[in-house]
Amino acid sequence: MQTHYDLIVVGGGPGGMAAAVSARRAGLSVLVTNEQGHLGGQIYHSIETTAPDKARLLGKDYQYGKGLVSDFKACGADHLPQTLVASMEAGGNLSCVTPDGPVALEAGYTIVAAGAMERPVPIPGWTLPGVMGAASVDILFKQSDVIPKGRVVFAGSGPLFLSVISHMIDCGVEIAAILDTSSLKQVFPALPHLPMALAQPDLMVKGLAFQAKIKRARIPVIKGIEEIRALGKERLEGVQYQRKGQTTELAADLLLLHEGLIPNTQISRLLQCDHAWDAGQRYWKPVVDDWGQSSVPGTAFVGDCTGIAGAKAAEHAGHLAGLQAAHSLGFITREERDQKAAPHIRARIKNTRIRPFVEALYPPNVRFTLPRDPNTVICRCEDVRLGEIQAAMAKGYTTPVTLKNKTRAGMGRCQGRTCGPLVTEILAHAQNTSPEAIGYYKVRPLIKPLSLGELSRMDTPTQ
Repeated sequence: MQTHYDLIVVGGGPGGMAAAVSARRAGLSVLVTNEQGHLGGQIYHSIETTAPDKARLLGKDYQYGKGLVSDFKACGADHLPQTLVASMEAGGNLSCVTPDGPVALEAGYTIVAAGAMERPVPIPGWTLPGVMGAASVDILFKQSDVIPKGRVVFAGSGPLFLSVISHMIDCGVEIAAILDTSSLKQVFPALPHLPMALAQPDLMVKGLAFQAKIKRARIPVIKGIEEIRALGKERLEGVQYQRKGQTTELAADLLLLHEGLIPNTQISRLLQCDHAWDAGQRYWKPVVDDWGQSSVPGTAFVGDCTGIAGAKAAEHAGHLAGLQAAHSLGFITREERDQKAAPHIRARIKNTRIRPFVEALYPPNVRFTLPRDPNTVICRCEDVRLGEIQAAMAKGYTTPVTLKNKTRAGMGRCQGRTCGPLVTEILAHAQNTSPEAIGYYKVRPLIKPLSLGELSRMDTPTQ
């Protein structure tokens, strides 16, 4: 395998595949590194190997991914599956771990399509076995045909939340209850965005179909939820919720939480790209232009790692970034870039018209994303609890970096992916300021764990 490419794309989802296709058509040598063993990302997980019956159950949107994979395979780009990017430098140097060992790669231009992750929902007991993110069960089903057994409780809101519930109904899962954390008050801020949302009627119809399916299944939907707790000692035994001041307990074997997605910003943070705080959706995202270019020259970001917009928007953003890479490296002229980009610009606009409506209707509910119980675990890797963080803040550790040094929150195996957003929110709330004013952890290599043996075998040193 060669180690130098014109373009290296990090991520094998819709944005990454599309970027590779457009770049290859322009004549670039392209490599796609991919943490998964398959192409498609999380949204099209296992699309190449999914049986036809299961693909039909998952719907036309999922089946659409098969065409993207076919286009990618036909374009001639190299693909490095099951490959972790442990470190990356401005200028296109990557240190990766492949199934065959570590490798150092170089690129003239890099495009990162790192996707998103489920927002942490740190309710009391969220670390108990039997408590998971709702999207996790969808991935397990796509990947391994695993479906939940026993009494399942869903808690959360949003389009993906409804989609997962719909899939689980079709799979015959016993759903004991749905604890709806959305607020009717959000209907009014969403209404001004409704005319634009109606420009994507298929998505509006799909959302209504999800809700109709839940109603037909006669699943109890409990609204106005004020508090949720996961109950149990060794594993989940039940769910406690509060509504209108009254506390109710449900027996449960699995609790699935969801308060939306947040961009995966580890690589953009590592490269010290400029970031912006999205106050409505309460997440950080790298600042990029219409071509995905970041504040770091020669490095672009596409898809949900730049803000949650969905698979179709990520696909067209990927094509635009691939064309810009070709133009930046001198393979095509500006005029050629703009001509090829025009249909993708139109498609990206079309596929994001519904986002303002959805974001206004389903903002993350801070009742559940901002922990209040001192015993709640914040950093799962280092078992740091809210009470420890509050005690450190009382002693003057009031920034993410100083708090990390004092409590070790963010020093574990995940390198702050889960606790980082929580720490920023906790500090902002305690200081009565915005998360934007608080900032975020300083991300350093290695962003993925390596053994000492793997590190010693790197072709170039990792700084």
